[in-house]
Amino acid sequence: MLFVTAPESPLLESRNWLIHIHYSRREFDVCRMYIQEELERSSRMAEYPNYIMGIILRHEGKIQESLEYFQICHILNPRSVNNIKQVARSLYLLGRHRLAVEAYLEAEAVATKPDWAIYHNLGLCLVHVGEQAKAKENFLRALQCSRQEETYMALAKIHLLEEDIEGAIWIYKTALQCYRDSSELSTALGLLYMKTGQFQSAFEQLGSALAHDNNCPRALLAAATMMQYLQNLPSFHLKQMEYLMKGYYDFTTENLIYQLQGNYCIAEYIGHITETPRKRMNGHRLDTNHDDPDKPAISCLKRANYLSPFDYNTLFNLGVVHLHTQQHASAFHFLSAAINFRPNSAAAFHMLALCLKNMEDPENAIQAFDQAGQLDPSEPTVALNYAVFLNSKGDKDKAIEQLRKFQKLAEGNTALDSQLLEMASELCVKLSLSDITNINDAHNAEQHDENPGDLEQDLV
Repeated sequence: MLFVTAPESPLLESRNWLIHIHYSRREFDVCRMYIQEELERSSRMAEYPNYIMGIILRHEGKIQESLEYFQICHILNPRSVNNIKQVARSLYLLGRHRLAVEAYLEAEAVATKPDWAIYHNLGLCLVHVGEQAKAKENFLRALQCSRQEETYMALAKIHLLEEDIEGAIWIYKTALQCYRDSSELSTALGLLYMKTGQFQSAFEQLGSALAHDNNCPRALLAAATMMQYLQNLPSFHLKQMEYLMKGYYDFTTENLIYQLQGNYCIAEYIGHITETPRKRMNGHRLDTNHDDPDKPAISCLKRANYLSPFDYNTLFNLGVVHLHTQQHASAFHFLSAAINFRPNSAAAFHMLALCLKNMEDPENAIQAFDQAGQLDPSEPTVALNYAVFLNSKGDKDKAIEQLRKFQKLAEGNTALDSQLLEMASELCVKLSLSDITNINDAHNAEQHDENPGDLEQDLV
């Protein structure tokens, strides 16, 4: 008996399942091989291989190439919402936000039902093009589709851009009702409470964040900042400190980071107050001696530097605290690294100048002082420390010039520390400048409240 079989017809998508399996296993090299075979067989007209190839290229950071593959998918299937969303996503990653907005609007028109991803990403694009009102509308529509944590975060940021802190607090509190275990939401809310001076509420939120993530990288320096504002550790409630100090904190909010009081670095770290074993860091036990904050300050900052080695603020404060402990070589190392990341920082050059002065390198110290003065000509402490340094080197003419500059900058500045004014008056006496020896008295007459400013002094 003769059996007749039908001829095999080539199926262009016969290997899609194989491509999907290798992609799911993250075996991208094998996956690319099958994709290339399918694209050659189909003359690049197969939708799924093009789609997966675009995703792989995006994963490798080749955004422009991935966009081309997604555009081919869109041409092959213009009614596919996923294809349009991928095109829009690639445009967003390329920074072409206007085109991304148009693509997401097209995806919204094609979609048969509300899509959280479309509204959320459309809101992100609108923020970048400055249309905050429309962005807020889309974030609210996204929340109606799905209450996602990242949408709450994005909506709160819009309120902060509009300087509506109370609105942002309300958003974070609403989000925490859905995501009670979110350390990011608790941390963000705690920082806003700190900004508004509600330290009790800030303690509660930061403690909640650290309870859920005891390695939260934003916790250590925020706690240190709060200590700096309150300035009196014994007045802290011990139970609150037990609850709070369970992790580390790398504080980055722009308006609350790294302030200086005199010569002290703001980042103080207090080890566990509880009886639990102390955490080891860099092979050493953390010191809990409250009378000597330098060691825990260095420990907490080194932990922050480990978590974020390229953060300018951490490097700068490591330099400051090493300068305070007279470890000048280490201070020079960290301050130089900070300047490499932010070469326009007057404060970093100022601290570097003091470091070079203590290392007996007057030539480079002069260059650092000059650079600090050029970057921030309105900072009086630079002029005063420069004058002290020049006088110690016997250059009285330039010292007088810098002292007069300090006098000019100090006029009407009620935030200056009284110790700085006393230092200036003593230097005036040494330089025999009778016309400005009364600078301290004149300043005290203008000052109505005793609120020492957050300024840096020279360590003599």
